[in-house]
Amino acid sequence: MPEKILVVEDDPLMLGALEILLLDEGYEVATAASGKEAIQRAREDHFDLVVCDIRMAEMDGIETLSNLKQQQPDSRSIVITGYASPDVPIQAIKLGVDDYLMKPFDDRQFVQSVRRSLESFRLQRLYTRGLEQQWRDFTMIIRLLVEALEEKNPHLAGHSRRLADLSRRLARALGLPRDRQEVLELASFLHDIGTLDHQQELLRRAEALASEDRIQETTAEKPEILLTSLGSLRDVFRVILYHHEWFDGSGYPQGLRGEEIPLESRILCASAAYDAMLSSQPQRQGLTASEARKAMEREAGSHFDPEVVRVMLEVLADVGNEEAASEEEDDHEETLSRERQAQLMLGLAGSYLAMGDVETSGQAYAEVLHAAPETARSLRAESLIGLALTDFHRGRLEPAAASASQACEVAAGSSSLQSGRALAVRGLVGGARGDFDAGLEALARAREIFSTWESHLEIGRALLYEARVLSGAGREEQADALLAQAVSEIERYGSQQLLRQERSLAIPLLLGSAARLGETSAPAKALQGLGFEAVSPFLADIEASLRERVMGFFASREGSSQVPPLSLYAFGKFRVFAGGREVEDRHWKTRKSKYLFAYLALHSGRDVPDERLMDIFWPEPPPEKARQSLYAALSHMRKALEAVVPGEADRVVLARKGFYRFNVDRSFFLDVSEFERQVELGAVRQTEDRMEEAVAAFQKAESLYGGEFMEGYYGDWAIYQRDELQMRYLDLLESLMGYFFKKERFEVSNDYAGRILKVDPCHQGAHLALMRTFVVQGRPELAARQYQQCAQVMKDELNISPSPEMSELFLEIKG
Repeated sequence: MPEKILVVEDDPLMLGALEILLLDEGYEVATAASGKEAIQRAREDHFDLVVCDIRMAEMDGIETLSNLKQQQPDSRSIVITGYASPDVPIQAIKLGVDDYLMKPFDDRQFVQSVRRSLESFRLQRLYTRGLEQQWRDFTMIIRLLVEALEEKNPHLAGHSRRLADLSRRLARALGLPRDRQEVLELASFLHDIGTLDHQQELLRRAEALASEDRIQETTAEKPEILLTSLGSLRDVFRVILYHHEWFDGSGYPQGLRGEEIPLESRILCASAAYDAMLSSQPQRQGLTASEARKAMEREAGSHFDPEVVRVMLEVLADVGNEEAASEEEDDHEETLSRERQAQLMLGLAGSYLAMGDVETSGQAYAEVLHAAPETARSLRAESLIGLALTDFHRGRLEPAAASASQACEVAAGSSSLQSGRALAVRGLVGGARGDFDAGLEALARAREIFSTWESHLEIGRALLYEARVLSGAGREEQADALLAQAVSEIERYGSQQLLRQERSLAIPLLLGSAARLGETSAPAKALQGLGFEAVSPFLADIEASLRERVMGFFASREGSSQVPPLSLYAFGKFRVFAGGREVEDRHWKTRKSKYLFAYLALHSGRDVPDERLMDIFWPEPPPEKARQSLYAALSHMRKALEAVVPGEADRVVLARKGFYRFNVDRSFFLDVSEFERQVELGAVRQTEDRMEEAVAAFQKAESLYGGEFMEGYYGDWAIYQRDELQMRYLDLLESLMGYFFKKERFEVSNDYAGRILKVDPCHQGAHLALMRTFVVQGRPELAARQYQQCAQVMKDELNISPSPEMSELFLEIKG
């Protein structure tokens, strides 16, 4: 049966042309001349693909697609437009469109785009159906086996079903998505079947039973899809493994605590305990519901997650109110979605700003400000700083001034470093509005803050801003001197990325100064370091005579081709950018292809045997099936890169018989590698007693640590690496804290101590540093309170007392 395509276009000539073109390709085509007509069509029929124009009367293409997605969420989509709007890329990303075509486009380009989109639709549909059927098979087999075993013991009969029902209710109330609810439900049935070895044996038998039937049925389609899904039950056993962990860290097998324990495991731990309290056993009578709830409340914060217990008590108090529970779930999911959207959009906004696309960047920062809750002050301050900068670059000085002032107000509740950044932007905008003295004064105050922090990156940025204000005031000689100072600061502390981040401001300044001072000047060398491709968009804005002179600086570079930059970010969620575009999840096809790419990148320059990759990512299937899965993942990986930058795949991962290597001969950036390089550099400079350089390196490393390594991924190799990197992060924070404490810059040292305690609440060095700071500042009551806080945390988490050094200081204070 041919695929159904809906074409939405208000231009009758274009609508007719596209319809004929698609009919000639053998597709079934329906047309709509407006968004409203398209919505009506979607009520009457289902479409595999929607091709929609953006610019239409009454209802534009984005609004139309948004409505159609609500009706038919699995349909693919392509947008076409005759004009470039800065907000369309962001909105298109949010809607998940497959392609974005600018008019005019040729027939071949359009047909290829349609084919790619429909192929993605077919693969996704086949993949989803296979996974759903396999999961149903697994679940049915597991339930039957468990219930049959429980029926043999009257004290266990119905235990797993009750536990599964309660766990799923809690998961819904806590906002877990459907797939994680299903994992938790199955874990509830499996959690009590013998030892972990027995559970794994049961898992292997269940997989064998399910695979035998399903693979025979689907061999003619794509059997490897179902084989790939077998690893999904590992998530189930991960939940089971950690459900013995207690919230205060006193559980087993690894002594995890707090949010280190997966949320599903925390839910299962609480649900299993509650049901066990209610159940009568040969040696004891079960508790009443009231007694069990009181026991759960007592143990909240020690054995159980307090939030899980709170939600459990609410669910148990009103288990019949399914409608209210559903509404709470929807509200909570919306809040979480907005939080995630704001975090992702902030990174996207910064990327666009660094690339010089201020229009799109401004739209993204506005989205962040709209999505971020009022309590997320740091997030809101960053978005306001970004909005002020994008408005500044667009010449919208009044809105820029308003955003900068608001950023200063919001940032006042966070760290002084962020306050300094907001103040620097306010000074830049003020100078551009003609208030030169006030602008320079604000920038001088910002520099004082950055000097207190010894943040050479921000000092360099402030110098660039000051040079821009002086240049606008016609004080070119002073501007050249400050610009040379900024370049010197940047080169001395290895902060060259600043010139790329601030390219829209820095490059015009560098061009003017280099034209005046000549090819051997510091600005000219900085321009050469940036490269002709980065500088060329700004050449049209300078005088022709100066332009020829500046272009001479790059004569030796003309005609050279540059490989599109590849950037990988493994702190936080793993992300890949190629040629300035993100390789999105839909490109990777499977999570394993994405994480396989991460593993190879982290081992760049080394030949990795295929056997090792199979052991890491497919340890359970037989070798032949594991090898097939590896080849499939490598294929997905290459196609993902190819989809973003054609020809990129062959340059990145090199293959030879039995080995794979991430190519280090091409240019790429990996935040983890740079983090480790800066930490090592800082440690070396520290041993050489070159503390200023050590601090600069540690601060650069600290800025790269954007969250836990490979957040959300629990492969054993990643967990080990995550712990190692977190320890190095804590070590560098401790070094920075100690450095600023010795220099009696207590605001800064306290800030670093606070960052340490957010990661490790039991870090006695941070508690002790805070106590000493409060003593020096003549605030012994705060020092005593800090000791008591430390003592309580140490008792709750580790069941030990603070160190003798801390105790002695506490006794001196009480004295």
